[in-house]
Amino acid sequence: MVKSRKILNKRLYRMIWSTRGQYGAILVTIILGILIYIAMTMAANNLRTTLDTYYEEYNFADFFLEVNQAGPSVLTDLEKLEGVTRADGFLSSSASFVTEDPDERVNVLLRSFTGKEQVNRLILLEGREIRDPYKEVMVFKPFADARGLQTGDIITLQINGTPVEFVIAGLAASPEFIYLMESIDSLITDPAKYGAVFMDQELMQGLLGMKGSYNYIVLDYEESRIPPDQEEAFTDQVLEEIEPLLEGFGIQRIYHRRDQLRNLMIDQEIQGLKTMSSSV
Repeated sequence: MVKSRKILNKRLYRMIWSTRGQYGAILVTIILGILIYIAMTMAANNLRTTLDTYYEEYNFADFFLEVNQAGPSVLTDLEKLEGVTRADGFLSSSASFVTEDPDERVNVLLRSFTGKEQVNRLILLEGREIRDPYKEVMVFKPFADARGLQTGDIITLQINGTPVEFVIAGLAASPEFIYLMESIDSLITDPAKYGAVFMDQELMQGLLGMKGSYNYIVLDYEESRIPPDQEEAFTDQVLEEIEPLLEGFGIQRIYHRRDQLRNLMIDQEIQGLKTMSSSV
Protein backbone atom coordinates (compact mmCIF):
# COMPACT_ATOMS: atom_id res chain seq x y z
CA MET A 1 0.00 0.00 0.00
CA VAL A 2 2.81 2.33 0.96
CA LYS A 3 4.71 1.35 -2.18
CA SER A 4 1.69 2.12 -4.39
CA ARG A 5 1.34 5.53 -2.76
CA LYS A 6 4.99 6.30 -3.43
CA ILE A 7 4.56 5.35 -7.08
CA LEU A 8 1.49 7.61 -7.38
CA ASN A 9 3.37 10.48 -5.75
CA LYS A 10 6.27 10.04 -8.18
CA ARG A 11 3.89 10.08 -11.12
CA LEU A 12 2.21 13.22 -9.73
CA TYR A 13 5.55 14.98 -9.30
CA ARG A 14 6.61 13.97 -12.83
CA MET A 15 3.31 15.25 -14.27
CA ILE A 16 3.65 18.56 -12.42
CA TRP A 17 7.26 18.89 -13.54
CA SER A 18 6.42 18.12 -17.15
CA THR A 19 3.68 20.79 -17.10
CA ARG A 20 5.52 23.23 -14.82
CA GLY A 21 5.02 26.06 -17.29
CA GLN A 22 1.23 25.81 -17.06
CA TYR A 23 1.29 25.53 -13.27
CA GLY A 24 3.62 28.52 -13.11
CA ALA A 25 1.29 30.57 -15.29
CA ILE A 26 -1.70 29.67 -13.09
CA LEU A 27 0.25 30.57 -9.96
CA VAL A 28 1.34 33.93 -11.40
CA THR A 29 -2.27 34.68 -12.46
CA ILE A 30 -3.53 33.94 -8.94
CA ILE A 31 -0.83 36.10 -7.35
CA LEU A 32 -1.52 38.98 -9.78
CA GLY A 33 -5.25 38.75 -9.07
CA ILE A 34 -4.63 38.96 -5.34
CA LEU A 35 -2.25 41.90 -5.77
CA ILE A 36 -4.71 43.78 -8.03
CA TYR A 37 -7.52 43.15 -5.56
CA ILE A 38 -5.44 44.45 -2.65
CA ALA A 39 -4.20 47.48 -4.62
CA MET A 40 -7.66 48.52 -5.85
CA THR A 41 -9.27 47.96 -2.45
CA MET A 42 -6.56 50.03 -0.76
CA ALA A 43 -6.91 52.75 -3.40
CA ALA A 44 -10.68 52.94 -2.86
CA ASN A 45 -10.31 52.99 0.94
CA ASN A 46 -7.53 55.61 0.83
CA LEU A 47 -9.53 57.79 -1.55
CA ARG A 48 -12.58 57.57 0.71
CA THR A 49 -10.51 58.40 3.81
CA THR A 50 -8.84 61.35 2.07
CA LEU A 51 -12.17 62.66 0.78
CA ASP A 52 -13.84 62.37 4.19
CA THR A 53 -10.90 64.15 5.86
CA TYR A 54 -11.00 66.92 3.25
CA TYR A 55 -14.75 67.35 3.67
CA GLU A 56 -14.45 67.47 7.45
CA GLU A 57 -11.54 69.92 7.47
CA TYR A 58 -13.31 72.45 5.23
CA ASN A 59 -16.80 71.63 6.50
CA PHE A 60 -18.54 70.40 3.37
CA ALA A 61 -22.26 71.17 3.69
CA ASP A 62 -24.82 68.55 4.69
CA PHE A 63 -27.80 70.26 3.05
CA PHE A 64 -28.09 72.57 0.02
CA LEU A 65 -30.97 74.99 -0.55
CA GLU A 66 -31.49 76.83 -3.85
CA VAL A 67 -34.10 79.61 -3.93
CA ASN A 68 -34.92 82.68 -6.03
CA GLN A 69 -34.17 85.20 -3.30
CA ALA A 70 -34.12 85.10 0.50
CA GLY A 71 -33.00 87.49 3.23
CA PRO A 72 -30.77 87.02 6.31
CA SER A 73 -33.78 86.20 8.52
CA VAL A 74 -34.09 82.85 6.75
CA LEU A 75 -30.62 81.88 8.01
CA THR A 76 -31.71 82.63 11.57
CA ASP A 77 -34.87 80.54 11.17
CA LEU A 78 -32.92 77.63 9.70
CA GLU A 79 -30.41 77.66 12.55
CA LYS A 80 -33.30 77.24 14.99
CA LEU A 81 -34.04 73.80 13.55
CA GLU A 82 -32.91 71.01 15.84
CA GLY A 83 -29.66 69.56 14.56
CA VAL A 84 -28.67 72.53 12.34
CA THR A 85 -25.41 73.95 13.68
CA ARG A 86 -24.78 76.57 11.00
CA ALA A 87 -26.49 78.19 8.00
CA ASP A 88 -24.49 80.26 5.50
CA GLY A 89 -25.99 82.25 2.63
CA PHE A 90 -24.36 82.91 -0.72
CA LEU A 91 -25.17 84.26 -4.15
CA SER A 92 -24.69 81.88 -7.02
CA SER A 93 -24.93 82.85 -10.67
CA SER A 94 -23.23 82.34 -14.03
CA ALA A 95 -21.23 84.63 -16.27
CA SER A 96 -19.30 84.55 -19.52
CA PHE A 97 -15.52 84.60 -19.36
CA VAL A 98 -14.41 87.01 -22.09
CA THR A 99 -11.51 85.76 -24.22
CA GLU A 100 -9.58 87.15 -27.19
CA ASP A 101 -11.43 84.75 -29.48
CA PRO A 102 -15.02 86.04 -29.95
CA ASP A 103 -16.13 82.58 -31.08
CA GLU A 104 -14.83 80.82 -27.97
CA ARG A 105 -17.52 80.00 -25.41
CA VAL A 106 -16.24 79.95 -21.84
CA ASN A 107 -18.54 80.11 -18.83
CA VAL A 108 -17.86 80.45 -15.14
CA LEU A 109 -19.88 79.91 -12.01
CA LEU A 110 -19.96 83.02 -9.84
CA ARG A 111 -20.06 82.42 -6.12
CA SER A 112 -20.08 85.11 -3.44
CA PHE A 113 -18.20 84.88 -0.16
CA THR A 114 -17.39 87.06 2.85
CA GLY A 115 -14.50 85.11 4.33
CA LYS A 116 -16.55 84.47 7.47
CA GLU A 117 -18.38 81.39 6.21
CA GLN A 118 -18.11 78.26 8.30
CA VAL A 119 -19.62 75.88 5.73
CA ASN A 120 -17.94 75.04 2.39
CA ARG A 121 -14.92 77.12 3.35
CA LEU A 122 -12.65 78.32 0.56
CA ILE A 123 -9.06 77.07 0.49
CA LEU A 124 -6.51 79.63 -0.65
CA LEU A 125 -3.88 77.74 -2.67
CA GLU A 126 -1.89 80.57 -4.25
CA GLY A 127 -1.73 84.35 -3.90
CA ARG A 128 -3.61 86.21 -1.20
CA GLU A 129 -7.11 86.99 -0.03
CA ILE A 130 -9.11 89.84 -1.54
CA ARG A 131 -8.12 93.31 -0.30
CA ASP A 132 -10.08 95.47 -2.71
CA PRO A 133 -13.54 93.83 -2.93
CA TYR A 134 -14.58 95.99 -5.89
CA LYS A 135 -11.63 95.11 -8.10
CA GLU A 136 -10.34 91.71 -7.03
CA VAL A 137 -11.59 88.12 -7.20
CA MET A 138 -10.32 84.63 -6.54
CA VAL A 139 -10.37 82.02 -9.28
CA PHE A 140 -10.83 78.24 -9.10
CA LYS A 141 -7.28 76.89 -9.48
CA PRO A 142 -7.89 74.07 -12.03
CA PHE A 143 -9.59 76.61 -14.32
CA ALA A 144 -6.73 79.08 -13.87
CA ASP A 145 -4.14 76.36 -14.58
CA ALA A 146 -5.99 75.22 -17.71
CA ARG A 147 -6.10 78.77 -19.09
CA GLY A 148 -2.64 79.79 -17.93
CA LEU A 149 -3.97 82.42 -15.50
CA GLN A 150 -1.88 83.67 -12.60
CA THR A 151 -2.35 85.97 -9.64
CA GLY A 152 -2.18 89.59 -10.75
CA ASP A 153 -3.73 88.87 -14.16
CA ILE A 154 -6.71 90.90 -15.31
CA ILE A 155 -9.82 89.02 -16.44
CA THR A 156 -13.09 90.22 -17.92
CA LEU A 157 -16.46 88.74 -17.01
CA GLN A 158 -19.74 89.45 -18.77
CA ILE A 159 -22.23 89.83 -15.91
CA ASN A 160 -25.84 90.60 -16.78
CA GLY A 161 -24.69 91.77 -20.20
CA THR A 162 -22.05 94.14 -18.82
CA PRO A 163 -18.29 93.44 -19.14
CA VAL A 164 -16.50 93.92 -15.82
CA GLU A 165 -12.73 93.71 -15.28
CA PHE A 166 -11.20 92.10 -12.21
CA VAL A 167 -7.70 91.40 -10.91
CA ILE A 168 -6.96 87.86 -9.74
CA ALA A 169 -5.90 88.12 -6.09
CA GLY A 170 -5.65 84.40 -5.43
CA LEU A 171 -6.28 80.90 -6.69
CA ALA A 172 -8.63 78.85 -4.58
CA ALA A 173 -10.44 75.54 -4.20
CA SER A 174 -13.60 74.48 -2.40
CA PRO A 175 -14.90 71.17 -1.05
CA GLU A 176 -18.04 71.83 -3.08
CA PHE A 177 -16.13 71.88 -6.38
CA ILE A 178 -13.99 68.80 -6.02
CA TYR A 179 -15.53 67.61 -9.30
CA LEU A 180 -16.61 70.72 -11.20
CA MET A 181 -19.26 70.22 -13.89
CA GLU A 182 -21.27 72.79 -15.80
CA SER A 183 -24.45 70.71 -15.77
CA ILE A 184 -25.77 67.18 -15.46
CA ASP A 185 -25.74 67.00 -19.27
CA SER A 186 -21.98 67.59 -19.43
CA LEU A 187 -20.46 65.14 -16.97
CA ILE A 188 -17.01 65.54 -18.52
CA THR A 189 -16.19 69.25 -18.55
CA ASP A 190 -13.11 70.80 -20.12
CA PRO A 191 -11.45 72.72 -17.24
CA ALA A 192 -10.46 75.44 -19.72
CA LYS A 193 -14.09 75.95 -20.77
CA TYR A 194 -15.77 76.07 -17.38
CA GLY A 195 -14.58 77.25 -14.00
CA ALA A 196 -15.55 79.17 -10.90
CA VAL A 197 -14.89 82.72 -9.74
CA PHE A 198 -15.31 83.80 -6.11
CA MET A 199 -16.12 87.45 -5.42
CA ASP A 200 -17.05 89.68 -2.51
CA GLN A 201 -20.64 89.15 -1.44
CA GLU A 202 -21.67 92.82 -1.29
CA LEU A 203 -20.21 93.44 -4.75
CA MET A 204 -22.03 90.47 -6.22
CA GLN A 205 -25.28 91.47 -4.57
CA GLY A 206 -24.93 94.89 -6.19
CA LEU A 207 -24.06 93.49 -9.62
CA LEU A 208 -27.08 91.18 -9.56
CA GLY A 209 -29.45 93.68 -7.97
CA MET A 210 -29.95 91.46 -4.90
CA LYS A 211 -28.66 93.64 -2.09
CA GLY A 212 -28.87 91.90 1.26
CA SER A 213 -30.20 88.70 -0.28
CA TYR A 214 -29.10 85.15 -1.04
CA ASN A 215 -30.19 82.51 -3.52
CA TYR A 216 -28.01 79.66 -2.28
CA ILE A 217 -27.92 78.45 1.32
CA VAL A 218 -25.87 75.63 2.83
CA LEU A 219 -26.38 73.95 6.18
CA ASP A 220 -24.10 72.16 8.57
CA TYR A 221 -25.95 69.43 10.43
CA GLU A 222 -25.04 67.49 13.56
CA GLU A 223 -24.06 64.17 12.02
CA SER A 224 -24.32 62.27 15.30
CA ARG A 225 -28.10 62.71 15.08
CA ILE A 226 -28.30 60.81 11.78
CA PRO A 227 -28.74 57.00 12.25
CA PRO A 228 -26.23 55.29 9.92
CA ASP A 229 -28.72 52.57 9.00
CA GLN A 230 -31.54 55.06 8.31
CA GLU A 231 -29.63 57.96 6.76
CA GLU A 232 -31.82 58.43 3.70
CA ALA A 233 -35.12 58.31 5.59
CA PHE A 234 -33.82 60.62 8.32
CA THR A 235 -32.39 63.23 5.93
CA ASP A 236 -35.61 63.18 3.89
CA GLN A 237 -37.44 64.02 7.11
CA VAL A 238 -35.05 66.94 7.74
CA LEU A 239 -35.71 68.22 4.21
CA GLU A 240 -39.43 68.15 4.96
CA GLU A 241 -38.77 70.31 8.05
CA ILE A 242 -36.72 72.78 6.00
CA GLU A 243 -39.16 73.24 3.15
CA PRO A 244 -41.87 75.23 5.05
CA LEU A 245 -39.24 77.79 6.11
CA LEU A 246 -38.48 78.54 2.46
CA GLU A 247 -42.04 79.01 1.27
CA GLY A 248 -42.48 82.34 -0.47
CA PHE A 249 -38.83 82.54 -1.50
CA GLY A 250 -39.15 80.57 -4.73
CA ILE A 251 -37.74 77.15 -3.90
CA GLN A 252 -35.69 75.79 -6.78
CA ARG A 253 -34.19 72.73 -5.16
CA ILE A 254 -33.34 71.41 -1.69
CA TYR A 255 -31.22 68.29 -1.24
CA HIS A 256 -28.82 66.36 0.96
CA ARG A 257 -25.12 66.07 0.17
CA ARG A 258 -25.60 62.52 -1.13
CA ASP A 259 -27.52 64.05 -4.07
CA GLN A 260 -25.05 66.87 -4.66
CA LEU A 261 -23.97 66.22 -8.24
CA ARG A 262 -20.24 66.76 -7.81
CA ASN A 263 -20.07 64.69 -4.65
CA LEU A 264 -22.18 62.01 -6.32
CA MET A 265 -19.70 61.71 -9.19
CA ILE A 266 -16.65 61.23 -6.97
CA ASP A 267 -18.63 58.82 -4.78
CA GLN A 268 -19.48 56.73 -7.85
CA GLU A 269 -15.81 56.64 -8.83
CA ILE A 270 -14.90 55.25 -5.41
CA GLN A 271 -17.73 52.74 -5.61
CA GLY A 272 -16.53 51.76 -9.09
CA LEU A 273 -13.08 50.97 -7.71
CA LYS A 274 -14.62 48.77 -5.03
CA THR A 275 -16.78 46.99 -7.59
CA MET A 276 -13.81 46.38 -9.88
CA SER A 277 -11.75 44.99 -7.02
CA SER A 278 -14.58 42.60 -6.12
CA SER A 279 -14.92 41.39 -9.71
CA VAL A 280 -11.20 40.60 -9.83
